[in-house]
Amino acid sequence: MDVKEMPWIARTRSVLSKFGIDIRGVETVSFAKSVSASGAIQAVTMGLSVLTSILLARLLGTEGLGFYSAAFALLTIVLVLTNMSVPNGLVRLLPDYLALGKLKLARGCITWAYMHVTIASFMFGGLVAVVILQGGWIDRRSEATYLVALAMLPVLGIIAVQRGILQGFERTIPSQVPDALVRPGAFALILFAWFMVGNNRTNSPALAMAVQLAVLILAVIAGAVLIRRFTPHFSWKAAGQYELKRWYGLCVSLTTGGLATVTMAQCALVILPMFVELTDVGLFRVALSISALMALPLGVVNVPLPPAIARLHATGQKTELQKLVTTSARMSFMACLAIAVIVVVAGETVLRLLYGAEFVPAYPILIILIVGQLLNVAVGSAGFILVMTGYELDNSRGLVIAAVCQVLFTFALAPVYGTIGVAVATTAGIIIQNLILLYAVIQRTGIDPTPIGVGSTKQ
Repeated sequence: MDVKEMPWIARTRSVLSKFGIDIRGVETVSFAKSVSASGAIQAVTMGLSVLTSILLARLLGTEGLGFYSAAFALLTIVLVLTNMSVPNGLVRLLPDYLALGKLKLARGCITWAYMHVTIASFMFGGLVAVVILQGGWIDRRSEATYLVALAMLPVLGIIAVQRGILQGFERTIPSQVPDALVRPGAFALILFAWFMVGNNRTNSPALAMAVQLAVLILAVIAGAVLIRRFTPHFSWKAAGQYELKRWYGLCVSLTTGGLATVTMAQCALVILPMFVELTDVGLFRVALSISALMALPLGVVNVPLPPAIARLHATGQKTELQKLVTTSARMSFMACLAIAVIVVVAGETVLRLLYGAEFVPAYPILIILIVGQLLNVAVGSAGFILVMTGYELDNSRGLVIAAVCQVLFTFALAPVYGTIGVAVATTAGIIIQNLILLYAVIQRTGIDPTPIGVGSTKQ
């Protein structure tokens, strides 16, 4: 039976049409199927993430969770410098090489990616470790946690390369399995067993980080198996050719925006320990984790959306592109709005039941963060549209400006207003980012990325 005639497609179309969401046509039906598959995976991932967040809070307490969160935030930022968007470069390069039969360049590109992330991980990890041990800028009790976190750098780099390889071979769903299912699933299982064996609140955040390292190694093994399984006709023993100048040029461009994005996501957890107690850092981390649920719908549609944007733009199908972008924006915003209502109404109850009474003070922080996430989803996939239509520099410029503003706001507000001030700074950064990207998308492409979907104004 043709997919367009399936009863479930017809029923879904009928329901969504009442909310202004039209999924008629091969393009949007295919997109809806991809979103469904990716959505299922990300829903499981988010559920596991919330579960691990709860277990970590219960096991480590507010102070221990503060140590763990600060170390993981630093690790995330260093990882961006280490990987230098090389895995994302694979997603851009491999499809071209494979389509044109340039298999030696494809093989060389993969070899280069593995070598880069491995060497860079040891270099950056060693340098940061020395700074931590000699600088005296962190609490001595958290040194072990930071060092174990840095040991995760090469493993995280390899996982990212494996994901890039599978995406480059257009294996979107398998590419998500190691990092989105195996890693959080194993981590949650071990933490749950740990919790059931004994929860005495004297548990070490360094031990929790070591468990994370162990499950990462398991994810690498899973990634290797999947690559062999889903690339059966590719010659992995063939000699490679290299275009290092081109590859690094592409990655530098991608890294600028990536570093700005990670800075915005993690700067609060890095800066907060300088001005507030680690108990407050733990509260902020919990609020940040729950507010991240708001972005889940947008993250789901952003898995299959980028290649579709690139193809429709390249073939000049502006009307179909606008329709696809509007459909995705409306789907994600409706889901986000529903989550926001639930969190606002039942936020304190959720915090008390899932995390414990000591985390209820995180509720005001959570409300402020929700405002920024609502606007973020309302603007849609503006950044992806810019990158996939050749305006990646506009995207990077907007992200850098927003990141600088957020860091400055955080340093200005944290000493005076603590976690509330940092929540305001974080929300302000998100608002600035999205307004800049929205203006750039409309000016450059004429595409409206919002749920309103006025339509393409440029031909």
